[in-house]
Amino acid sequence: PSSEGRGYVLRRILRRAVRYGRSKLDAPPGFFSKLVPKVVESLSPGFPDLTRAAGERVQGILRDEEVAFDRTVDRGMQFFDGLKADLEKEGLQVVPGDQAFLLYDSHGFPLDLTEQMALESGLSVDIAGFEAAMEQQKERSRAALREQQAQEQGLRPLQLVAEQTAWLSDQKIPVTDDLKKYTWKIRPSARVEAIYTEQGFVNSSAEIKDQSASVGIVLNTSPFYAEAGGQVGDLGLLTNEDGEELMKVKVVQVFAGYVLHVGPMPVNCAVGDEVFCEVDYEHRSKVAPNHTMTHVLNWALREVLGEGLDQRGSLVTADRLRFDFSYEGSSGVSVADLEKVETLVQKTVDTGLPVTSKEVALADAQAIYGLRAMAGEAYPDPVRVVTVGSPIEEVLQTPGAERWRSQSVEFCGGTHIATTSEAKHFVLLEEKGIAKGVRRIFAATGAVAETALEEAQRMEERMKELDTSNVEEDALMALQKDLDSLLLPAVPKARLRDRLGELRK
Repeated sequence: PSSEGRGYVLRRILRRAVRYGRSKLDAPPGFFSKLVPKVVESLSPGFPDLTRAAGERVQGILRDEEVAFDRTVDRGMQFFDGLKADLEKEGLQVVPGDQAFLLYDSHGFPLDLTEQMALESGLSVDIAGFEAAMEQQKERSRAALREQQAQEQGLRPLQLVAEQTAWLSDQKIPVTDDLKKYTWKIRPSARVEAIYTEQGFVNSSAEIKDQSASVGIVLNTSPFYAEAGGQVGDLGLLTNEDGEELMKVKVVQVFAGYVLHVGPMPVNCAVGDEVFCEVDYEHRSKVAPNHTMTHVLNWALREVLGEGLDQRGSLVTADRLRFDFSYEGSSGVSVADLEKVETLVQKTVDTGLPVTSKEVALADAQAIYGLRAMAGEAYPDPVRVVTVGSPIEEVLQTPGAERWRSQSVEFCGGTHIATTSEAKHFVLLEEKGIAKGVRRIFAATGAVAETALEEAQRMEERMKELDTSNVEEDALMALQKDLDSLLLPAVPKARLRDRLGELRK
């Protein structure tokens, strides 16, 4: 069970069963998982794979899921009963969408469960209102992320909502042509189509009175990569033909196809002006290896941990990468498995495999054997496919070949390196749980990974220098403090902790 895709379908079924048993059958908490042994006993003769061990594993998963829902199911049912009473008093027969969303968001009641409860009570649910409340919640989350990114760059956040994008469309301003974002080392010219501030659109920077204002510029074409798919946006400059700086581009985001280049107050900039786009390719050259290695990490995790592992999210920055994935192991990924994963990824780096991409018809892309995609994500048609290893053209010639499972093939709209050797180094920095059945890995490439490896080597040498026959507590405490604070690869860090623990015995 999970919060997305097939896992969420399973969670919805489980929660409907638990709610029905508790409210209609007066069953005690924890009843559902206790049914598993009987199910195994009755079905195992016809399903040989349904062994006792498999049943115990299923029962453990159900028990954890049931315990998580039990924390809120009683409050949720009480909330619904109170809501039902209020509707009856007012002579209403429709559960408001915002109240159905509150049941979902605060009490863990999926919409179809609320619909079932409403049906049992002779009521219906305002589905459109629920979806509107859901979209408002998503927009609040997106706005919070935009605000965080803007604040990190010393800016006040800007966004183009429906009102602004509709205005741009009414002015016959076309959406931004951003195909050049995949091309490196260029300095193309572009035309300023619109200038946006917190007070609205202006025709010229001369109209902006607040010198501390954040300003967004919409161009007709742009080589800047806008934040998307977990990858941070490009940084850079807008200049005049002579290279004189007009505005520092610190945040790049896209709204309904319009790419907004946000920065501090620009110099002498007006709608219709020609500007030149200078992407900070040094910054991108740190982001791109982390993105490509996120793909390779996804593949390596499946190779080591097996099928059933799905991506749950990612974040790619210049410093490191973060990868969230589904995994049933209650104690997390073992140090031995982490080492296997790290070795596989580093081998890919050392081999120097080509990284290729192409826009492909969605149906053709989905036919590729072993292709990885984000669970529950809707993809455009055509969709961009990125391969690490055999070129995408070769893959498309025989999409059903099983050998494609032995390399990374993913849907992705991000920027990547040309060959895996550009990553230079790869290290896993941390692995931890963030939710039931979801694990998170932090990793790094390039100079950050190299520094972490060097720090680990220095810690190894310090550990060897200790006089194991007479270790002073102050020396052990100093080592412990450095282990906790230094950026070290996860595998040597775990082993150093174990050795430190042995010295303290």
